[in-house]
Amino acid sequence: MSIFEKLEKAIEKVIGGGRDRHREPLEISRAIINELESKITPLDGGRRVFPYTRVTVRLYAGDAERRAIYEVAFINERLLERSIREHLRAPKCETPVGLLINVLIEETSPPDLIAQGYALEYGSSAPQQDPAPVITSPLLMVVQGIAQTSEYRIAKRRTNIGRQAEVHDTEGRPFRRNDLAFLNDNNEVNQTVSKVQAHIEYNPQTGEYRLYDDESAFGTLIIREDGRRVDVTKHLGSALRPGDEIYFGQARVLFKNEKDEKGKDG
Repeated sequence: MSIFEKLEKAIEKVIGGGRDRHREPLEISRAIINELESKITPLDGGRRVFPYTRVTVRLYAGDAERRAIYEVAFINERLLERSIREHLRAPKCETPVGLLINVLIEETSPPDLIAQGYALEYGSSAPQQDPAPVITSPLLMVVQGIAQTSEYRIAKRRTNIGRQAEVHDTEGRPFRRNDLAFLNDNNEVNQTVSKVQAHIEYNPQTGEYRLYDDESAFGTLIIREDGRRVDVTKHLGSALRPGDEIYFGQARVLFKNEKDEKGKDG
């Protein structure tokens, strides 16, 4: 099954056949692909090239509910980005090395793009880079349960959480190392944390930290600052927000992102 077919199936599952005043995600994805393919330029010798090094896709959600739909349909597992790359791949055309594709969701839309629901921006050179700011990475603070460290600063693309620092298979071979490791002792709270509990993935393009459950025995749960409960799944996961309380079984960890919190205060 191609990436585009997977994208269509994911979108059909999200919208469930329902319709409203918004343009449907499946219709938007097809329109985006068609517009991108129209940019492919034929050259001498039968060559066909995509002439841009950067593509930014802006999806206009309109409200929080539609944004959640778009996150599932387009952002999760980078479905839209992967579908675009598949359609621009040889033999259809030649693409520049290091082609950058950004997919962004915005809740406000220019008046002339409300009906279309998206906009595409193209660039032919690397964007001008501002001096990199000093950014403090998020912190996982253990509130309930006993871990090897009470605070863990996220510094990798993937951060594993579980009981025991190094997990072995049935033949005694190591197959996973937990970055935030709860002690494998008789503590009742710790025993509700699976050895392979969950992981956090960082997306450098969007700045998002997304939490996924790894089919743990007692589950992974987020409680927002407003009291809302979010059950974390294996495949979709959930984007973390500053102040989120994360429950790994009965163990409780606070997610603190100082950069975002300063932005809210300012």
